[in-house]
Order: sequence, then C-alpha cells, then structure tokens
Amino acid sequence: MKLNFEDFLRSITPPPPERYTCTEEHISRMKRIREVLCPRYKGDEADEKLYINGVKYFTLDPSGEWDLDKGIFLYGVFGVGKTLFFKVFRHYLNAHGRGISTITADELAAEYALNGFTAIMKYSAVKEMENFKPCELLIDDLGQGANNVQHFGSRTDVMIEILQRRYRVFTDAYKRTFISTNLQPSEIKELYGEYISSRMQEMFNVVLFPGDDKRKIR
Repeated sequence: MKLNFEDFLRSITPPPPERYTCTEEHISRMKRIREVLCPRYKGDEADEKLYINGVKYFTLDPSGEWDLDKGIFLYGVFGVGKTLFFKVFRHYLNAHGRGISTITADELAAEYALNGFTAIMKYSAVKEMENFKPCELLIDDLGQGANNVQHFGSRTDVMIEILQRRYRVFTDAYKRTFISTNLQPSEIKELYGEYISSRMQEMFNVVLFPGDDKRKIR
C-alpha cells in the first residue's frame, strides 16, 4: 500500500518523550543509593546541585537545567566523583526498571582487540538485529588507555569509531550517550577530530563536575 506524504511523516517522527515530575521521594531514593555506594560521601553545595539536576534528568522532569533529549558529557579532574555520579544513577534507573549499558574506554578497546567490529556494533546498533539492539550507553573514563587498537592486522581508532556511530544512534534511534572524562571539552577536537567535536553540543549536555580530587581531601 502506498503511503501519502502525511503518513510518511508520521512514520518517521519519533514518539513524544515521556515526562514526569521529580518529587522529594525521588531525591531521597537517590541519596539512599549514594549512601550505600559511598558511606563516607561528603559533597558540597555545588555537588548537591549536580545530583539534584541528575535526579530531575533521570526522572525525566523538564524542570531541571539539562536537556532531557541529550546525553551527558561529564568532565572534571581525577577523583572528583564522576564515576560515583553515574554509578548512583545506574542503580537509580535499575530501581525504576530502566538501564544504561556501561563500559570503560579501556574495556571497549580490549573488546575490539578480541572481537573486532562486533564490539563496536554491540554498542552502536541503530535498529534491532539478531544479537544487538539500540541502547543507551555510558562510556566511563574517555581518554584513558589506547585508542588506536589492532584486530588481526586491522588498526582502528576505537573511540572515534564508536562516537561517530553513537551520533547515528542519537539521531536515528533516539538513544542517548553518556560520557565521564578527565578531558576538557576543548581537547576533544584535537584527540577525536572535527566531526566529533562539532557534534558534541548536539549530542550532549556538557557538564563540569566542579572541585578537586576528593580522595586527597579524605
């Protein structure tokens, strides 16, 4: 059956996103998870503002400061708490029946060295296939470890490859990407090229995790 133009537009238009209201119970749940994961956690006012925005964002409450349709590029110095932040909200999402696939940059490079492009496709499928489906993905510690990885004589810059493909996942499958890194946003162009750098603002809420290495403070 032939589609008319209006039906065609409806067929390629993403469904309207779900939106909810963040409550005190959501915030308390986040704090309980954080306390279990890090009993000695001591954050300041700036940290707490970041976590409150995180609760609103992952609850899909539009009253927060971050665009709900974009992922999060979270950067800051070593030890400031970026990994803990995402760990808290992975558990928070699991408690709500949602999840984020998670891998470190080192692990992704190791998977590629072992399995080749199967490792890339695992995290960059745009439509559901036999073994893969579109997913939301957290890449922890971007910038750490080797980028240029060899698999049976074929050498690939794994991070450039996955970030390019994640852009298509974002535009075509409406799935977000999350990144934690010690890199400054200004370093992305130098390390990963113009293509990745130019799409950062489109793909991500670029968020600074303020402060110094909390492991030293303790």
